[in-house]
Amino acid sequence: MGRGGWIGVKASRMRNEDDSDPYYTSLCSAKTLQSNQKGFFQDYADQVTEAVGSKWIERMFGKLSTDSDRIAACYADGKVRMAVLEPLKHTQEMYRRKSAPVAFQKRMEADRALSSNNPQKALMLYSQSCMRAPGTDLYRDQLSSNNPPGTGESSNTSKICTMISCPPTILLVQLSSNNPPGTGESGNTSKICTRDQLSSNNPPGTGESSNTSKSCTVISCPPTILLVQGLSSNNPPGTGESGNTSKICTHEQLSSNNPPGTGESGNTSKICTVISCPPTILLLKLVLYSSGTVPVVLRQHQLADNLIPMGLRVDKTVDQGLSLALALGGRSEALLVLEDYLQSLADTNLAVKEGFPQHLRYQLYWRMGRCYRGLNQVAKARVSLQLSARLVREHLAQLGNEAVISLMRLQEELADLVLLEEEGSSNELLQMKQPDETPLPPVVAGCHPELGCASRLLGVSRTEQAGRYVVAREPVATGDTLAVEPAYAACLLPDKFGSHCHHCFARLNAPVACPECSGLAFCSVRCRDEACRSYHRYECHYMDLLIGSGMSILCHVALRMVTQAGEQFFLDRRQDLTSHSKEILPPSDKYLAVHNLVTHANKRKPKEFFQRTLMAVFLLKCLQKAGYFSAPSIDQTCLSEEELLIGSLLLRHLQLLQFNAHEVYETRIEAPRQLRTSKTEYIGVAIYPTVALFNHDCYPAVTRQGLQRKAIYFVGHSIVVRATRPLGSGDIVAENYGPVFTKRSLESRQRALTSRYWFRCICQACKENWPALDMVDNNDFRLWSYFTSAIEGFPLIFLQNTARATFSTSGFGSRATSSTPLD
Repeated sequence: MGRGGWIGVKASRMRNEDDSDPYYTSLCSAKTLQSNQKGFFQDYADQVTEAVGSKWIERMFGKLSTDSDRIAACYADGKVRMAVLEPLKHTQEMYRRKSAPVAFQKRMEADRALSSNNPQKALMLYSQSCMRAPGTDLYRDQLSSNNPPGTGESSNTSKICTMISCPPTILLVQLSSNNPPGTGESGNTSKICTRDQLSSNNPPGTGESSNTSKSCTVISCPPTILLVQGLSSNNPPGTGESGNTSKICTHEQLSSNNPPGTGESGNTSKICTVISCPPTILLLKLVLYSSGTVPVVLRQHQLADNLIPMGLRVDKTVDQGLSLALALGGRSEALLVLEDYLQSLADTNLAVKEGFPQHLRYQLYWRMGRCYRGLNQVAKARVSLQLSARLVREHLAQLGNEAVISLMRLQEELADLVLLEEEGSSNELLQMKQPDETPLPPVVAGCHPELGCASRLLGVSRTEQAGRYVVAREPVATGDTLAVEPAYAACLLPDKFGSHCHHCFARLNAPVACPECSGLAFCSVRCRDEACRSYHRYECHYMDLLIGSGMSILCHVALRMVTQAGEQFFLDRRQDLTSHSKEILPPSDKYLAVHNLVTHANKRKPKEFFQRTLMAVFLLKCLQKAGYFSAPSIDQTCLSEEELLIGSLLLRHLQLLQFNAHEVYETRIEAPRQLRTSKTEYIGVAIYPTVALFNHDCYPAVTRQGLQRKAIYFVGHSIVVRATRPLGSGDIVAENYGPVFTKRSLESRQRALTSRYWFRCICQACKENWPALDMVDNNDFRLWSYFTSAIEGFPLIFLQNTARATFSTSGFGSRATSSTPLD
């Protein structure tokens, strides 16, 4: 049973006599959990294992049958709970923070390189400056429909606010005289009610009348926090426009007069006071100081430095807080010199948004004009240059002699544009330079109605021995594209963080930084925003901790499958996660298709299972610290139902990824059309629910060699699967999990597959013991070329049978069971 084995297939536990190398099997399994031995996780796991004892692991933990029970066991017994959780109390943020001084230093080096006519070096240094520079407006790009005001993207920011749509009126928050402000009657819930719907006989938000109870919106938040906003039907909360003013009420600031909207109730008159705020969006934030949790109010565009956590604070002593804007402006110049007009335009726009100095902003529009001229977009070039000239005139006093020189040069360039228009040379617009991309091909014969990413030529079968596997329902020709599938979840290798986009895996040219960390980069604003709205908001501040643990890339994918979806996504599927379908075809829900892949749980030894459980508990702790859960457990020694669910899913992911994940490769072509000198580089790992159904064969029908000749290749982290040889109806469409018969002996292949994937291959190459390359002599060279051409992906040609008796070609392409579980 390979990647595609179905969880319902009965598979017996490996017997010791079937496992030819138990030590190597244990080593392979351990590497899928922790790949870096310098990390701390292995020491933690060994310490916990020693503390709880092997008897408890074998006799108690080993008897558990569900992932939920395994996670819960780490929190149940007092001795075990102490051993597991005590070290995790020290879990804290660890990531590469922004540094304005470093950004300034790199920008100065870049300026010198650009002046020395070395734009490529300048581009590299400007990019380093962009990565380390704090953003000018920290929260502008972080406020989205999924992140209400005050949430930010930082774990230092508690998520306590809610966007409220209601008629323009004054909102009041009920305060209990015996509780801190904002606690409500339960001690941890604030109730916000509209003035016009409150009963004059009851305090606001008490819920003692039907009218009141229907008008309240419940916001869960810590004690001492509350926010009252004036709302307008045409304006966002807290803008204060149209006569509405934001109001903040606290228990300590009581007014002897009745506050607006409270009516005549004596109870109400004692609980509020009014504080006028400027007309802007208010961000309510919890800043963690050593003295405890302190509520502060920040205005979106006027953040007070002394209220911002140190890790996010703009250093106004360096570049007046404009480090990022200046770095982007400098990089746009380097890109213009390199004639990368698209990236240069993107950087100029970003520099403007980041607050590039007003008196120097003419330089950006001047640069935009040159970019548009390089693209033969003369009309846009003229508008940009005219705007640049206008900005120069508006800042004559500040620019001095520079203004005179700049205006003269701008007039010359505008005159040149007039000549270009008169000559009509701008009729054919040049295409903007796009990043190097390989387009995704369509699958042959159209998409399968139930295997959406695969061709109609394919189907899925199942046997007791091989589990689920892909077969050809109709004849397949060499080169046919059989599947094109985006990754359900994908993670970049840490050593590629500086060279590839963290989101789409594209190679970086002008990287866009995360607003909060400097340890990774994105190829565009779009990729950055998509990542920050989903998984990166939870991973950002813990990235170095995760890497420092030494965990494998598979563990990161297991976490990514959780962080990219959000808590509610899994709560909505709770019932489906506990009932496994027996259907051969995977469910249409992509996550359920992944969730139902084979785990070989019944073959795992208790100690190995316990270590994976400890990894799941560690990842769960990181999620708790990062604010993933909407209602986290107060007592850290026990789990809420939601936390237990996510913990059990993490554990399942850690199991199924061991057998179903795919490495993601990038093919580097050193020179155009020189495919033989190309290099294939391992850059990440991904999970593909459809391609995971392809079983293994040592003589595969699809393989992983060369670009264009490839049968399996990647576009970003999307996978493309092509046939390397003709297949008849009913033939197995198998890929190769690593050991190909042309390069490795039968013994070596069986050892690798038995230890890494826990099955014994019985494909035809294994049953007939086809020889590897180093076993072939000159007399067999022609036939060897025949085999090599198939593996390389060239069309097969008819060759005379010059094989020895050991080369039985009669079975090539015939249907055979590709693999069998050890039993």
